[in-house]
Amino acid sequence: MSHVVLEGITKRYAGHHALNGVTVSVEQGELLALLGPSGCGKTTLLRCVAGLTTFDGGRLRIGGTDMTGVPARKRPIGMVFQSYALFPNLTVRGNIAFPLTVRKEKNAQERVEEMLELVGLTEQGDRLPNQLSGGQQQRVALARALSPRPEVLLLDEPLSALDAQVRHRLRDEVRRIQHQVGITTIFVTHDQAEALAISDRVAVMNRGEIEQCAPPAEIYSSPSTRFAAGFVGNRNALELDAVDGEVFDVPAPSSRVLCMFRPEDVSLSAEGTRATVDVSVFLGATTRLYLRAEVNGQPVTVFADLPSRAAAAISPGAEVFFRVDPDHVRLFPQNP
Repeated sequence: MSHVVLEGITKRYAGHHALNGVTVSVEQGELLALLGPSGCGKTTLLRCVAGLTTFDGGRLRIGGTDMTGVPARKRPIGMVFQSYALFPNLTVRGNIAFPLTVRKEKNAQERVEEMLELVGLTEQGDRLPNQLSGGQQQRVALARALSPRPEVLLLDEPLSALDAQVRHRLRDEVRRIQHQVGITTIFVTHDQAEALAISDRVAVMNRGEIEQCAPPAEIYSSPSTRFAAGFVGNRNALELDAVDGEVFDVPAPSSRVLCMFRPEDVSLSAEGTRATVDVSVFLGATTRLYLRAEVNGQPVTVFADLPSRAAAAISPGAEVFFRVDPDHVRLFPQNP
């Protein structure tokens, strides 16, 4: 059963659709990543779920209960902000205990200690936020959001302010904690690697709409729209005419198409598209050949990995041929 259900969520600002009829559901215990460029509506959608932003149309249900119009304080959610939003005058324990104190919950201190252990900060419980690293502060924010046992956890680009090494480590830690707690989670990010690495499904957003919502592997290998294909990862994008109704042995949806494939989706062959070896990179058992080529006057970026013994006979500047794997070609009708 879907735990969070958004149906036709619409939000307008001065006549502009920040959200245009968004419909999506999140299963119990699932982590859904909202991925897209700045201004695509992902944070607005998250804030609508939180109750921090009112929406103009649509419906929201959490755990089968209609939450449309319910104030934020009465929604069963915990939220972690990009800026941490910790109370500077409270210790780590004080920050985590705050929502429990507001609700006058019994056994609050026991719950605080449980949360400290969960996020690995037992030894830092008496420190103030300014005595912690950025990664530790974000862990405190996560523990505070989880302490009142919410049904849904909302994460608004929680790792974007951290340096790369800390971000990667904390990314995995967030996923571990989410799995351990089993909480339904919606995670906003503009970082593709982050979204693909930790989510159960990714919703790719563009101009207030969801272009595609699918597991990470499907988003990466089988994008269903032009935007999703161009936004996630690196792809060659070529305007080509179909020959006998095909492009790279793939049936074409129209006589002229936008053909998209990734640099790694090729293999060397005895015939096919002519290319020149630009750079040869030794990787141990394999060697990667970066190829320079054109298709109908349009440059393409591709590479092929070969066993190093076979690649030893191919030097930079050599002429080779490659074929594009038809299973990984995506064709979209070209605009007239």
